Amino acid sequence: MFDQLFFRSDALTRQLSAPLVEERRQYLALCAAQGMSKCTLEVKARLLLSIAEYLRLADRANDRISLPEIKKAASRWSNHKWRSPENAHAKRSREYLIAQAAKWLTFLNGFQTPPKVATAYDQTLAQFRTFMEED
Repeated sequence: MFDQLFFRSDALTRQLSAPLVEERRQYLALCAAQGMSKCTLEVKARLLLSIAEYLRLADRANDRISLPEIKKAASRWSNHKWRSPENAHAKRSREYLIAQAAKWLTFLNGFQTPPKVATAYDQTLAQFRTFMEED
């Protein structure tokens, strides 16, 4: 997969020598099977390296990563990548990194989904379910 995306030897070496190479390859193969373009896959491959680095995923094989933790890592990444983190491009890039990290971690079964906030509707539904079960 990586040799189809990267032709420069330094870029290919970086991809192949970085942590979680097999996990990244599998995810990119899934994305390719979904019909994503080569350009999109290249961007994703580079981004997966940053995600793995900023979340230190190689050292946390069995950890579940929460959304607030992804957001903190995305802020650090954005501050490093862009001169002004409040720049519109920086904000969009940060949001894209957060979304891609959540998708990849979900694929790896390592994303801790935020707890659902109970609403009045949920309580009414639970009461109705109990009523129907008892009746």
